Amino acid sequence: MIMKHTLKEIGLNEKEAIVYIALLKLGKSSTQIISKETGINRISLYDILNYLIEKGFANLIIENKIKHFFAISPKNILNKIKKK
Repeated sequence: MIMKHTLKEIGLNEKEAIVYIALLKLGKSSTQIISKETGINRISLYDILNYLIEKGFANLIIENKIKHFFAISPKNILNKIKKK
């Protein structure tokens, strides 16, 4: 499992790392579920999730008008880092 300190070494801050790890654990989830898992309020969570999406750590899909977020595989992230 990918560790928080590893994520911090590649540029994520504490909360971003926590959210990414929660996404890995939860799978496809709404902000309500992610918020309960991480203890981060939903308003802050949207900013963090948008950053993770911009940086290629997460993605989203909309099902029944509800946004669901999910983590990109750590292997894919490591491959991107190696290419740089």
